[in-house]
Amino acid sequence: MQIKVLELIHLTLHTHSEMPSVTLDSYRELAGMQVMRGVFSPEFATDSYLWANYIAQRGLVDGKSVLEMGAGSGIISLYLYRNATPRYICAADVSKYAVINLRANVDRFGIDESRFEVIESDLFSCIPSEKRFDVILWAMPWILSEDRLVRQVLEDCDDPCEKALLRSIIDPGGESVRKVISDAKSFLNPCGKVLLISSDFLPNEMIRSHAEAEGFLYEQTVFARNVTVVEATGMALDLYHLELTLQ
Repeated sequence: MQIKVLELIHLTLHTHSEMPSVTLDSYRELAGMQVMRGVFSPEFATDSYLWANYIAQRGLVDGKSVLEMGAGSGIISLYLYRNATPRYICAADVSKYAVINLRANVDRFGIDESRFEVIESDLFSCIPSEKRFDVILWAMPWILSEDRLVRQVLEDCDDPCEKALLRSIIDPGGESVRKVISDAKSFLNPCGKVLLISSDFLPNEMIRSHAEAEGFLYEQTVFARNVTVVEATGMALDLYHLELTLQ
């Protein structure tokens, strides 16, 4: 499965390699959304769109202040802004390419910037310390295993666009996932939630163990079964919604 994920990055890099950006019309709620080079394109994987739809249908962000980590081109935050009723969204990403891309999409859709903020931040590093959120959500990286070869792929990459993409899917040993769960407590309102999308490919028991050790109530729900999230590589997964509630 790790090879299939890396194949997906290759596909993302080279399908539109001669174009500075592509316009997506595959998701009707966000028709006209642009994805720039160096940012993972939702045209190649449907999991984020499916999860955003699930969150909106369950009303999990209605009336809430929301922080999205690793927002990328903005498919989740933009979908929730337009199809749910969040009070406020802050979309953060470590990649400068993603931040530029997201701000362009905010302008493209004429979004009220008093209710939708974009921040360049390595996890919580640049999120103002006084900010508090009702919901923090993150479409986690797909590779969390401590694999020496996979880590080497990340460390040896010298193409900035490719490295930005690799960082979005590789988190060796789940270091960033554990850090987000631990640090989220300082940015959540009482009884706030961390929402994560996972799959049967990821170490959910490790996530559960860490979340419970940090004082969260852990709930896991399968919201899509055997979904072919990547047509090009035949990647079919059960998708999980992980809900961590601060006690």
